[in-house]
Amino acid sequence: MSSALDIIVFIIQVLTGFVLLYGIYRVYKFYRSYVFDKRFGPYSVELLEDDSDSLFDNISYFYKGIRNKLSNVLIKSKLLLDYSKKYEKYSTKSRVSSIDLMNFISTKIFIGLLCLFLLIFSCLFKYVKLDLYLLLLVFLLGFFGLDIYLMIMDKVKMNRIEKDMGKAIVVMNNAFKSGYSIMQAIYLVYTELDGPISVEFKKMYMDITFGLNMEVVFKRFSERVNCVEASYMSTSLAVLNKTGGNIVQVFNSVERSLMTRKKLKDELDSVSASARAVFKILVCIPLVLILMLLVLNPAYFVPLFTTPIGILCLLLSILIYILYIFIIKKIVYVEVKL
Repeated sequence: MSSALDIIVFIIQVLTGFVLLYGIYRVYKFYRSYVFDKRFGPYSVELLEDDSDSLFDNISYFYKGIRNKLSNVLIKSKLLLDYSKKYEKYSTKSRVSSIDLMNFISTKIFIGLLCLFLLIFSCLFKYVKLDLYLLLLVFLLGFFGLDIYLMIMDKVKMNRIEKDMGKAIVVMNNAFKSGYSIMQAIYLVYTELDGPISVEFKKMYMDITFGLNMEVVFKRFSERVNCVEASYMSTSLAVLNKTGGNIVQVFNSVERSLMTRKKLKDELDSVSASARAVFKILVCIPLVLILMLLVLNPAYFVPLFTTPIGILCLLLSILIYILYIFIIKKIVYVEVKL
């Protein structure tokens, strides 16, 4: 088994070397053409407009072609199709198709393969024998790395939406005072504001345009945004659309409640700022110590990965560290509920 794996690793390393040589050859040809163009350019007739694509454009087209072909193959899998639906909330389009969602899965696979290529490329010059478990671990890290990035960007987007919800409610309240309907008020927010809040209201407007029920539209908006302000607004609009009533008076009450909640939240953030700073410092100290030990003595943590007791201690340390972060965060971060 070991000899067969070594042969496979050797073949992969040789293929990687050929790919690297071909890449160097293409870069050399590009450089030579650039030199000739620079030398003979002043003596030639320049074109009025250069419609040729750049090297990076050709790489982008090549990648998109491979991604689309892979997506067309993967979309036939019911399991992957259901798995891709979790990425619908990360899309900025108002209407997301199945092939767009499958492109996320194809991109994740491409990133995983790219990480494998970089690992094999680094081991090729160090003459390090590759292990099947290491290859699998690197591929999984690359595959789920996009999820971590999307989660961080989604958190940033949700914070921006939560801050802009007050502006959206003020705009809608002024629109209702001017005699606008609910759909016109949603369109006004979509056109007047910018950023993620404009994208979410555009999705609401497109859903209403396509004939969805108002209650369904507001429910989908509340589930996508998942904040208290959106829940208040969606519930108020759904009830008013179904039962009727003075929409201006209701939105004045919603606006006052949200402004009071925002004021209390800002005061609470200012009071707990020092505690949150201490929490972040305490979380970063173990990581900084680990990096310092790796720089001073790279072989210090080798027993944690090579012995059964070391692996057990490593797993327990990670579990304790995660529990520590969870408990301290629950103590320091206080949620405002009105």
